[in-house]
Amino acid sequence: MYAVLAAAIIGSLFWSPADRTFHGDRWLVSAGQSLHHRGDAGHQGLLTLEYRPDRPALLVGPRSDLKPLLGMGVSPDQTRYLYAGWRKELRWRSLQITPSFSPTLFQPFGQDDPHARLQFRTGLEVTGWRLGDVELGAGYFHISNGNLNARNANIDAVFLSLRGRS
Repeated sequence: MYAVLAAAIIGSLFWSPADRTFHGDRWLVSAGQSLHHRGDAGHQGLLTLEYRPDRPALLVGPRSDLKPLLGMGVSPDQTRYLYAGWRKELRWRSLQITPSFSPTLFQPFGQDDPHARLQFRTGLEVTGWRLGDVELGAGYFHISNGNLNARNANIDAVFLSLRGRS
């Protein structure tokens, strides 16, 4: 099931029309919860901080609709992760839909486990509610290594987000 979701999100990054209106650089703070069993990383909650520059992503060319995404997350169980990747902003009526994909450095429960480090974060956020200069949104992300080895993070998380302009 995750493979279908990941393929749809990554496909939307390349083959969907982008929202071309200028938004300016933004910061995003999100708080969420992993949907897996209690013993799994991130089940006690996840707090994420993202920076979203409003300029084309360098690695894919200046004419691309893809934009960079830089973020870090923590959990009370000492799980930590850093990610840098790509996003695309899509518009559907009054909603802004943002699919994203990022290679992720992952450290479960604060342990220095070299086999767990490389993961991938695939996400989808929907924003449509404004409170002045702040936008309220909700979304879902999955952190996984696609079963490259036995140390798969396998985090499915739902979150609420606040976006602000810098």
